Amino acid sequence: MKFVIRENIFVFTNINLALFALCYFRPIINYINYINYDYLYSICYCWNYIIFLTFNGAYFMDNTCFKRMAIRKNLPLPIFHIGNMILHNLPFLYVNIYKPKNITLQHSLIACITNLAWCYWATFGTFDIDFVYVSIEKEKQLKLYLINISSIFYVPLIFHVNKQLCDSLLC
Repeated sequence: MKFVIRENIFVFTNINLALFALCYFRPIINYINYINYDYLYSICYCWNYIIFLTFNGAYFMDNTCFKRMAIRKNLPLPIFHIGNMILHNLPFLYVNIYKPKNITLQHSLIACITNLAWCYWATFGTFDIDFVYVSIEKEKQLKLYLINISSIFYVPLIFHVNKQLCDSLLC
């Protein structure tokens, strides 16, 4: 059974950007006392790794996917790439420059579960990204999911190695 592609899907990048904005504008909206902004920013940090690695990794799995996504969205390819830079790459760079206080395996697990829950919802329970982005061979989709899941669990290690390097270089 073939489903209709969701053209107006609330993409995961938008969820990440909303959480990112909430944490970024924390000084302005800090009147919401029950929100743990540090915890949310740590999850946002993990999500940025998922988004950066899987979205850009899709190009290495299928070097026509960006062009096909641009065509599907009716965008010129340079505009598509500028959008990719703004929506995926710049937030990734930002969270790696302005790191959260801490990243634990719990943050990674929450980030992974919420991302997979979104994938389940966005693909009508099929986990087939054809319904959200563009058609990619099932084997390549599986590789992207493996990159997604495995990379998220390396994030605490990457965070702590980067923190050690930054601390030792700045001393």
